[in-house]
Amino acid sequence: MGCYLAQRRPGLREIRINYCGGYYYNLRPGRFAAAGPQRRGLRLYRSDDALVLDLPSASEAIVPRR
Repeated sequence: MGCYLAQRRPGLREIRINYCGGYYYNLRPGRFAAAGPQRRGLRLYRSDDALVLDLPSASEAIVPRR
């Protein structure tokens, strides 16, 4: 999908997400390990030549069964 979007929208930028904690589901429930100091809010910044989004807490998506 990323390659397709890059071809269609040349000015599109990648944003890396730094999950600072929370939960996810990938075949089974899991938890993000806390990475570095915990921040209370969202933070978008530039690191080297990349955009990075600090996400303080993630949660599993709720998806209805088919």
